Amino acid sequence: MTTTAPHSAVTSAPVCTPTVGTTSSCTGIEKTINGICTTSYSCTPVKTTGGCDATATKGYLSTMSVPSSTHVPSTKPWTMSTAVRSTSKADWTRAASTSNVASATSATSAYSTFVARNWPADKLDTLRDNSISKLESYLAAHPAEGSCTLENATVRKEYGDLTDAERAEYINAVLCLQSLPAKSGKTYPGAKTRYDDFVALHIDLTPDVHNTANFLTWHRYFTWSYEQALKNECGYTGAQPYWNWNRYASSPSKSPIFNGNATSMSAGPNNECVTEGPFVDMKVNLGPGSSTAYNPRCLKRNISTYWSKFTTIDYTYPLVTEQNTITGFQNTMQVASQVHAGGHFTFGGDPGGDIYASPGDPVFFIHHSGIDRLYWLWQLQDLPTRLTAVGGSVAGSSATGALTDVLDMGVVNEDRTIGDMMNTMGGNKGAFCYIYT
Repeated sequence: MTTTAPHSAVTSAPVCTPTVGTTSSCTGIEKTINGICTTSYSCTPVKTTGGCDATATKGYLSTMSVPSSTHVPSTKPWTMSTAVRSTSKADWTRAASTSNVASATSATSAYSTFVARNWPADKLDTLRDNSISKLESYLAAHPAEGSCTLENATVRKEYGDLTDAERAEYINAVLCLQSLPAKSGKTYPGAKTRYDDFVALHIDLTPDVHNTANFLTWHRYFTWSYEQALKNECGYTGAQPYWNWNRYASSPSKSPIFNGNATSMSAGPNNECVTEGPFVDMKVNLGPGSSTAYNPRCLKRNISTYWSKFTTIDYTYPLVTEQNTITGFQNTMQVASQVHAGGHFTFGGDPGGDIYASPGDPVFFIHHSGIDRLYWLWQLQDLPTRLTAVGGSVAGSSATGALTDVLDMGVVNEDRTIGDMMNTMGGNKGAFCYIYT
């Protein structure tokens, strides 16, 4: 059941005529690409459900409006070239918010030319584009459970490819979740908010869901459950964004995630409280370590280029293309000098650098969406085999993991099995229906 919350996302269209596509009048936080206005915020402020107040959001997000865009139909929306992919189901929109406005209305569907990214495509982006045909062929022979199709699948986009309005809506939803009451307070006394429910569960289950057979599937379900809470409890209409670490590895602090502007995930001096962006007043309530006692403190980061080097394409591409077994793939991913740890310690700090309490930093979910994208890309290379591949052992046991092993989600969601989580297209008893850019 959907609950209206004080910081829920924008729900109505702007009352104005945007300046999209013009070469002048770019105002506010509007951006230009090659001299072309890409979004307009010089409009009548849009109402937000529940009326998110400026004090709660530090004045960053309460008056942002959704930019308009031009819709161009396509028979294969998941293959659109030079497109701005909407994260709402069914419709991806092509608009003047690409680097080439003309091509936005003339491009044709082709597997070799996909969405115009805000950064040049890296080797994994290209692999993704070249692998979608495999997914299309597989679904033609094995239709997804439920009503899921490529035409209506939710599309998770890279954080840097979101518009400012899309980032604002996502941030508002996270702030909303941090304002709702916890459901697990009796079990975890330090959990004070709905957001804390996720942190507490991860703290409690850390030894059971790392370096185990369920690592990838448990975190897939955990991240999806977080996305659903943002949608169902806070009115979020987008999808969970992911982090393509390779884009920003040389200077993470300058990335759209960590640059400290109004639509970033906040920033500040290393090992000190964040001082810029929407999460400056955020309280980390749980941890450090395995403690679920109430311990309120500020959010701290420790941005590191030492760790970010392990997230580059030099590490992630061979991981996806050279590891042919699930055991090799997940075990290699989890070594210290690889993308899982590298991503966590790229932002580090408290609680981001804490294996137990790391979901206490909202960037955790952007990072783990990126991890899930790697898993998805790996599966795409051999869908018939890899949609049932399980490897590794069960925590505290020498027993090998199995598709029937149960994944504990506490109050976050219903328990499911590893087998339920294998396919993003129709998995989770038909509830999963998403892909990645």
